Formats: sequence, C-alpha cells, structure tokens
Amino acid sequence: MNFSLIEGYSLYYWRHGDNEVDFVLEKGGKLIGLEVKSGSGTNIAGMQAFKKYFNPDKVLLIGNNGLPWEEFLEINPIQLF
Repeated sequence: MNFSLIEGYSLYYWRHGDNEVDFVLEKGGKLIGLEVKSGSGTNIAGMQAFKKYFNPDKVLLIGNNGLPWEEFLEINPIQLF
C-alpha cells in the first residue's frame, strides 16, 4: 500500500556532495529524515548535514544502532509526524 498517496505526504531522497539521507518525508511543512544502516554502520555525517541545512522536526536512524528495522517496518509512516 502506498501510504504517501493515502496520507498525503511526499517522499524524497536527499544528497548534497558526499552527504545523503536515505528517505525524507514531508507533510505540511514538517520534515523527517530517515537513515537506514545495515550491519554496524556508524557514519551519520549525512544525518548531521541534513539537520544543519533543514532543521527537520525529526531524524531517525534505522538499524542496529538505532530503531530496529523490524519495528520500523511495523510503523505507519504518518505516525512519525
């Protein structure tokens, strides 16, 4: 099911130079950055740069060092707002 169409939010990918955030959700002027790390990835420079440029409402790390991906997949993305 495509929740972005049903719930009315936009889904993007963000990159600036070497920095990136895997997913960006936007609804009603609110921004949420989602960075997915597999294994023990610890490079969060993209998340830090995204925070600096956009001052988002929330940035989440999904994976071993953050929210477990199994839990994340059970969330309706609109609940993040």
